[in-house]
Amino acid sequence: MPKGKKPKYFPNNWKAYKESPDEFFIPIAYQDFFNWKVMGWVLPSSIACVIREEKDGKISEKVYSQSHAANNYLTKEMSDKKNTTVYTIADDKQVQVLYPKGGSKTYKQLPMDEDIWPGLEDLTDEELDDLFGHH
Repeated sequence: MPKGKKPKYFPNNWKAYKESPDEFFIPIAYQDFFNWKVMGWVLPSSIACVIREEKDGKISEKVYSQSHAANNYLTKEMSDKKNTTVYTIADDKQVQVLYPKGGSKTYKQLPMDEDIWPGLEDLTDEELDDLFGHH
């Protein structure tokens, strides 16, 4: 983006949601919501992948229509040993997280079988609300 130019604003409807009464929303169990919105992602056919970058507390996203362009970008960025960015890559088959590991700053993939929150599926909706501060 050219220097001094503001990014395009995409309007949203947050005020309409904020002002809506509780009855407007259908109650849903956390696990059902998680499976629906987190595990049920769908990318349009025109998008090969989305790359989310986290660096210094800031998050940005890049959308790629061609896999090889995304691969070239990641290869170039991760070859810089000073790079401390964490990359989350979502395509139509999986979501993977790549993070710098060790003194050589090589990148490792977060293991797919690693359960980040063991026991989460065993919690009740009330316990999940307590855990996430929703009362």
